[in-house]
Amino acid sequence: MSKGKSVVKGLIDSAESAFFSAIEIHNKPRIAYRYPTATLLMINAWELLLKAYVYKFISRTKIYEGKDHTISFSKALIYTNEHINTTEGQNAFTATKDNLFLLAEYRNNHTHYFEHEIDPIIFMLLSKATINFNDFIKKYFKRNITEHENLIILPIGLKLPFDPIEYLNRKNLKDSSNKFTSQVISAIKDLDAAGIQESIVVGFDVYMSSIKKCSNADIIAAIDQGNIDAISINKGIRITNDPSAPAVQVDEVSLIKSQYPYSYDDLVKQLQTVITDFKRNTQFYKYLSLVKQIPSCYKIRLLNPLKPNSAKTGFYSNEAISKIKSLYNTN
Repeated sequence: MSKGKSVVKGLIDSAESAFFSAIEIHNKPRIAYRYPTATLLMINAWELLLKAYVYKFISRTKIYEGKDHTISFSKALIYTNEHINTTEGQNAFTATKDNLFLLAEYRNNHTHYFEHEIDPIIFMLLSKATINFNDFIKKYFKRNITEHENLIILPIGLKLPFDPIEYLNRKNLKDSSNKFTSQVISAIKDLDAAGIQESIVVGFDVYMSSIKKCSNADIIAAIDQGNIDAISINKGIRITNDPSAPAVQVDEVSLIKSQYPYSYDDLVKQLQTVITDFKRNTQFYKYLSLVKQIPSCYKIRLLNPLKPNSAKTGFYSNEAISKIKSLYNTN
């Protein structure tokens, strides 16, 4: 084996070891300092992985700093971010970079935080870092680490049912914890403003045993200032005939509440707040007719689902509001 391949293999093997250790430590039923320890190991895993990327794809000399030292995690992250965004398209790696930056920020400053207050936020940052690690090592180094391992960060020690994204909207945190939470929200908003829908976090519906892939727009919409303790996230699912896909039991009432929360009157009230001088005129009904043709914007609920001709009521999603607003802005 050549020296170059040997260096890369050594870095990747060590990265995998640190990665598996992070998951194993996190998922222990009883362990002190769960999140600081798991985060330390996850950042170590990513540091080794990023150095392998720099060595293989950028320059063999760039991972070294001086005679006996390799570059820092931060420098490896900067090199990788710049290279991938340049070679694969602007912002291709930005969400991953922001996720790792926030985890590193927590690693470096966790003693200043009230640990249990931000556990849910670290949980979903770690969950996303886990998914990103698997995708990255498979794409650039042809390693399939999930072939023999079922990797998932479990919500150990957190009250169930649990949706960690609601913690992004809590205001009764200590100052240091609230500052970190604000950093996470700012990163999500910056990504969304840049047109990047790949987020830095993953949300879990534990009672559904399924991972939620939330876009940045979904998360921002969920931060409802008028309902701090009970926010909602659009829970999108894709219908498939793949027999190996996870089974999900869909309750129509829950689906309406989460995905299509607005009646016609509610929709009008929402539009009055986002569209200047809104009126229910010919133009509005024209746009409404267009929106009703989009399944993700409009859903009909029958009074009796077994009788297609029974009375029915229509419900609208957040996307319907955005779509109508967009139509007003472009016409």
